[in-house]
Amino acid sequence: MSSFNEESKFEEAIAERASARRFGTDQQKSMSDKDMATADAADFSKLKNDDLKRFASSEIASNMRDFPGYKKELDSAAPGLSDEATRYDKKNEAMIWAKESRKQHDAQIMEQQFKFSESGSDKAKARSEKLSSKMASQMGSAKTAKENSATASETEKPKLQASK
Repeated sequence: MSSFNEESKFEEAIAERASARRFGTDQQKSMSDKDMATADAADFSKLKNDDLKRFASSEIASNMRDFPGYKKELDSAAPGLSDEATRYDKKNEAMIWAKESRKQHDAQIMEQQFKFSESGSDKAKARSEKLSSKMASQMGSAKTAKENSATASETEKPKLQASK
């Protein structure tokens, strides 16, 4: 029985061939449909893990769309593989769509929470400013009272000294 890591090498080989054919050197791009289909079929047959099959199937399905001769050669090399790869690819697309939908939903919730917290922080800021203003007013009143007290004591001093 092979391990996930051993199997992943086969999936990676399929992905690397697909990438090389699309974006590689002219020599890599010229790989024949037959060579690629044969190699992909051999590697795919070694995969037992459903996730790895799903990932590999995405590459195989993409190759079938991009290279019409590849599908024909794949059907010759491994009858039924193109149908299996298409089923796995559709499953993968459905999973991606579901994940994107969840992410969009989560983003909307986060945006609403942010708007709520912003409005909450506006209220908190307004309360803080009101409190600061009230404290400044009270401090101003206290300062004025102290000044009045000092002024009063200055005017009281001569009276006290005169009475002595």
